[in-house]
Amino acid sequence: MSVSEYRYILRIAGKDIEGSKKIIIALSQIKGIGYNLSQTILQSLNINSNMRIGFLTEKEVSDIEAAIKNPSLIEFQIGILIGERIMTRVQTSIC
Repeated sequence: MSVSEYRYILRIAGKDIEGSKKIIIALSQIKGIGYNLSQTILQSLNINSNMRIGFLTEKEVSDIEAAIKNPSLIEFQIGILIGERIMTRVQTSIC
């Protein structure tokens, strides 16, 4: 993507994000998306996590938004799923 196609501000999942931030950091600014989940989303979509978010294409942005809206579409790593199960058990045992 050329410099002329760079976007200074992107809107993803209702959040305005500066185009100068790395994608992995920028996605973690969205409520409910942490660093690990943003890394998993980017890996499943084959997007370079070190790229600046302002250089994303429209298709990549729409793919990321689709993955955020429906996380079951992305392929999670086993470690993340195990972590969620452990957290569920901890939360239910406390209550």
